[in-house]
Amino acid sequence: QVCIANLHPAAMALAGGTFSMTGTLSKTRAQIAKDIKANGGVFSANVTGKVTHLLCSPYEFTLCTEKQCAAQAKGIPVCTEEIIWDSIKAGKLLPIGKYDLSKLSDTPAHAAGKVVHAPPAAALPPAKKARTATKATAGAPAVSVRSDLAHSHNVYQEGSVFWDAEMVQQDAASNMDKFYDIQILESKTGGDYYCFQHWGRAGTAGQTNSEGPFGSEEPAKKVFLKKFREKCGYPWGSSSYAPAKPGKYTVVERMAAVDGSVKWEYQVVKPVDGKKPGWYPYEAGATANMERYFAQFASNEWLHVRYVHSGTYTYKVDFRAMTQTNVDLPTHTTRNIRRRG
Repeated sequence: QVCIANLHPAAMALAGGTFSMTGTLSKTRAQIAKDIKANGGVFSANVTGKVTHLLCSPYEFTLCTEKQCAAQAKGIPVCTEEIIWDSIKAGKLLPIGKYDLSKLSDTPAHAAGKVVHAPPAAALPPAKKARTATKATAGAPAVSVRSDLAHSHNVYQEGSVFWDAEMVQQDAASNMDKFYDIQILESKTGGDYYCFQHWGRAGTAGQTNSEGPFGSEEPAKKVFLKKFREKCGYPWGSSSYAPAKPGKYTVVERMAAVDGSVKWEYQVVKPVDGKKPGWYPYEAGATANMERYFAQFASNEWLHVRYVHSGTYTYKVDFRAMTQTNVDLPTHTTRNIRRRG
């Protein structure tokens, strides 16, 4: 990625380009739009005839999103986002060539609505280092929306390390899928610290706990270190948190930015409950959950199956096959799902 503040504003590297985007990229839609405009380009929320580039991730290219299909129908190239970062570095809009996903991908362009399977991933999460990020690249992790301190505190940063962890524990045999998130929160005005935890069953609001306030970071760090090791079995800062230990949570890589403008839909093939065949939107809460889990999958390919509790049922959601299966019904009803944005 490129730190826009370090560039000369007169470069206008993206002049002549009109960009749209689909899916989850390294930054939010608003941030990418801002970077494009700051470097002389035009950002379009929709795929119009004026669009010259549609930005998309290599994996989501295989899913053929609505925007991707519209772009291909209009002869608009679908590119990786690296074309804008590399062009900004070069000071000029680079040729599409090596960024063209139709040439980069092993999977050809697909017809709209076709379900495509992603390439297989490792069964276990890869070895990973301590979860770190810098403000100049990945940006600071957001304070959990479940915390009452979301507007008054930031996630505590020590050097390049943010004290923030996401964990998942699954058991396919029992359709069990639990999450555990933990953060140290520091007041924006200084002076107090908390250790915040959020845990529960995937798809539910879960439970929360805030320990503090503490007058310094050390007591909050002590709580964090103890709970982190209790949950995953590894000390914070280990060179690897894999393999997962029996009966413990797995530490996951920090997820990509969640795109709040994306819509999730499920398909009804035969009339049921008064619904005609067609695509139907998820409710707002379910959409937010699906986008969060998809963002986690985008950063952790092994986490492609989730067991999500919704209402009175549990659904097996497969982000590779783009299907959801009601595992509580004897019929195990399976529906296609899609992500639109």
